[in-house]
Amino acid sequence: MNRNWRCAAFADKPEGGADRGRHGFLTHARSIVANAELAASQVRAIGQGMTGALNVATTGSMLLGPLAALMADYQRRVPAC
Repeated sequence: MNRNWRCAAFADKPEGGADRGRHGFLTHARSIVANAELAASQVRAIGQGMTGALNVATTGSMLLGPLAALMADYQRRVPAC
């Protein structure tokens, strides 16, 4: 790895300096990969309608019409967590 990165953190140093540098790099790299995987799964969930919020604004007369039945059907199919 020293050859590819040419980074001072990987240079062999007394008292395990190279190991600390490698450990720090791997810790950050793993964190980046984990965050990217989390972001991808969150985007998939949003795209599938599994997460997020739906805001509905309406007037009283709309609640008595087809909107009420639509919302009740949705609530049956997708219960709150």
